[in-house]
Amino acid sequence: MVYPQDKEAFHWQEIVVITCPEIKNLKTNAFYTLKGKKVNSTETNHNYSLTLQGFKQANLNLQQDKASAVNLSGNSINRLDAIVGWSTLSNSRLQIDKTNSIQEADLDIRNESELIIENVKIPKLKYQFSDSARVTFSGSALGVIAQ
Repeated sequence: MVYPQDKEAFHWQEIVVITCPEIKNLKTNAFYTLKGKKVNSTETNHNYSLTLQGFKQANLNLQQDKASAVNLSGNSINRLDAIVGWSTLSNSRLQIDKTNSIQEADLDIRNESELIIENVKIPKLKYQFSDSARVTFSGSALGVIAQ
């Protein structure tokens, strides 16, 4: 997004819709331009997120940085590999809702980033969390704690 003077002056919802048959790699970063200068966003905002919805595919590689937020919804993915919060001081958020079907996932939640898995059972789940990461498992996702 590019704001001419003050980003707080704009109250519309920024929406971009991209349709494609498959996404193999997705990299997100959170920054905007204010008065002609690039500003890295440092706070994850629930109003500014990317929703990846309706994909049926074998693999997805996701890399998130800074304060980017990604919501997965209504996808069928065999294997998900994700690095959330790539660089120092990142506080990215990855949210996986109950409408997803994921068979295998390797999730690396770094820095001050957050992972939310809502009532999704991922049969083969591997994860790594930094000491500052935030994690929420609910419903059937809680089964990973017992493993």
